[in-house]
Amino acid sequence: MDRPTNFRFFLLASAVAGGLVTVSTQAGPRYLITDLGALSPETRFSQGWATNDSSDVAGIHTLPLNAAVKAFQTTANDLTRTQLPDLGGTHSEAFAINANGMATGFSFSSGTQNHHAVLWQGGQVFDLLTLGGSDSRALALDSLGTVAGVSDVKGDTTEHAFVGNGNSLQDLGTLPGGRFSQANGINDAHQVTGYSSLPNGKQHAFIWQSGVMTDLGTLQAGGFSEGHSINGNGDVVGYSTLNGDAGQHAALWRYGQAPLDLGTLGGTFSEAFAINAAGQVVGTATTRGDQLKRAFLWDGGAMIDLNTLLAPGNGLTVEDAFSISDTGLIAGAARLGRLPTQYHAVVLTPDRTAPQIACPRAITTAAQPASLGTAVATDNLDPAPVVTNNSPKPLAVDAITLVTWTATDGAGNRAQCTQLVTVGTPPPGSPTIQPPSTPQNPTPETPVLPPAKDPGTPGSPGNPSNPSNPGTPASPGNTGDSSGANPIAASGARLVLESQLLKPAAKKLRLGAKLLLQLRIANEGTGTAQSIAFQNELSSRLRFRKAQPSQGSCSLTNQPKSKLGGTLTCDLGDLAAGEALQVEITAQARKRGAAINSGVVSMASGASGTTALQLKVR
Repeated sequence: MDRPTNFRFFLLASAVAGGLVTVSTQAGPRYLITDLGALSPETRFSQGWATNDSSDVAGIHTLPLNAAVKAFQTTANDLTRTQLPDLGGTHSEAFAINANGMATGFSFSSGTQNHHAVLWQGGQVFDLLTLGGSDSRALALDSLGTVAGVSDVKGDTTEHAFVGNGNSLQDLGTLPGGRFSQANGINDAHQVTGYSSLPNGKQHAFIWQSGVMTDLGTLQAGGFSEGHSINGNGDVVGYSTLNGDAGQHAALWRYGQAPLDLGTLGGTFSEAFAINAAGQVVGTATTRGDQLKRAFLWDGGAMIDLNTLLAPGNGLTVEDAFSISDTGLIAGAARLGRLPTQYHAVVLTPDRTAPQIACPRAITTAAQPASLGTAVATDNLDPAPVVTNNSPKPLAVDAITLVTWTATDGAGNRAQCTQLVTVGTPPPGSPTIQPPSTPQNPTPETPVLPPAKDPGTPGSPGNPSNPSNPGTPASPGNTGDSSGANPIAASGARLVLESQLLKPAAKKLRLGAKLLLQLRIANEGTGTAQSIAFQNELSSRLRFRKAQPSQGSCSLTNQPKSKLGGTLTCDLGDLAAGEALQVEITAQARKRGAAINSGVVSMASGASGTTALQLKVR
C-alpha cells in the first residue's frame, strides 16, 4: 500500500533561499546537559524522544553490533536507561511519556513484520492493536494514558489518525476529501493535532476536538503543514512550507489565530517538535548557508541555538530537540565531538542555582571615591555572571549609603550582597541611605553579542533534503551526474569519493521508482587507509530498502516513524593503496521534490570528506 509521508521527527524540506530569519544570541549558559550515553561501547546511537517534569525520559537505543533498536525509559533522579519490554520483535520505540511515568510507542511482534502501538505501564507492555489493519504506531500520550497515533485501516488501504485508551482505538478520519491522516500530539482536553491529506495531494495540519477535524492552514500559501505538539491552551506547533513549497519553517498556531512563522537559525529550514504550557517551543533548524543543523529554543521572541545556552567544552553538539516539559526540561539528541556517526540521547535541565557573590569591603572616604572596588561572583554553570550595583552617582555627601551588588547568571538566577559606603562626616545618628533598587548604570543581564563563528564539522555533508548535516540548496532536476568531493588524505592514503545514480537512467524520477545509488571509494595514495567509516544521510524523499558494501557491513539507524530517510552507517575496514570499494544502496522514491543524498567518509586518522548526489522526484 502507499503510505503517507510523515514529517514528524526528522528534517525533510529542501533548502532554498529566502524566508524569515530571526536569530537571538544570548550570553551565558542557561542549561545543564546530561549525556544518557549509548548502551555499550560497541553501540553508537541513542535518542531521547520525550521527557516529563520528573526528568523521566523515553527514547531509543541500538543494541551491540546494531542488532536491533529498542525502546528505553529512565526514571526520576536516575538517568540509567532501562530497556522496555516489547512484543517479541527486534524493533521498538518509545515516543512519549507522561507525568505518571506511562510511555507509549510501538513494537514489532515476534516472528512477523508487523508492528503495533503499545503502552508501557508498571514494567509491562500492552498491545493497543490497530484500526483493523496490519500496523499501528502510538505517537503521543496525555496525563491519563489516552494515546494518539496512526494505524492502517482494514484492508491496509491507507492510514488514519486515532485516539485510544487501551480498550479501543477511535478512527479520527481525515480532512474533507483526504485519503490519509496521522495524529502526533494530544493534550488533557483531548484536543489532537497532526496532519491530513487533501484532495489535491497536499497535506495540512489539523486540530481535532469532539469529533470535528479543523484545517489549520499553512504559512504564505504553502501547500504542506503538520502539527507535532499541542499544549493545554490549544496552541499547536509544527512546520509549514512557504509560498510555492520552496522552503519550510517552524510554525505556531495559537488557538483561533493564523499561523506564526518562527523563523530559522539563519538557514532556510526549521521544524518545531514540542510546545509546553508556558509557550516555549523546541525543534531543529539549519544555520546560515544551511551548513549545520542545530536544536533551537523559541521563547516568545527570536529563535535561539540551544548550544549557545550550554557551558562550552562539554564535547556535545545538540542537533535535535524533540520534547520540552512544562518545567522546561528538554529531551533530544546530540553529536559527540566531531564524530559523524555517534549520537546520544541528552537531557537539558534549566539552571536554577543562584550564583555566589562577595561584596567589596566597606569604604569610608572624605570625598567621592574613585572606585567602590569589585564584587566577585562565581556560578555553578556560568563562567562569567554579570555583576551590577545600584550606587547613585554621585554618592550622597556626609551620609552613609548602602550599595547593593547583584550577580546574574545566564539563566537569570540572581544573588545579592551589600556594601556600606561613607562619604564625608555623617552627623551622629544619621540613617543609612538605601539607593533605588534599579541600578543607575546597570550592565545588561543578557548582553547581545555578535553570532559566534561555528567551526562546524570538517567535511560536513550537504543534504538540505534531510539536513542532519544540511548543505547547499538543491538545484532543480536530476542530472544523473556523480558528485565528487575533495580527496581525503592522511598517512599516505588518499581516498577519492564518487557517488552516482545507476538506475534508473532517466533524469526525472517518477514517484515510486526504485533507485540504485552507488558510492565508490578509491585509495589513490601510497599508504593503507585504515578503519574507513561511511555515514549516509538518506533523503527523506526516499525509503531505504537495502545496502550492499563490497567489504565490511552496513546498518540503518535513526529512521523516523515514516520509514522515509534515516542514517546508514557502514564500517568498511581497511583499503590498501590502489584498491577500491563500493557501497550500493537500494531505495524507493516516495515523495515528490528536490532531494540530495549525501554522506561522510572518514578514516581512523580523523580525516573526513563528503559526497552528495542531487535528485528530483516527479
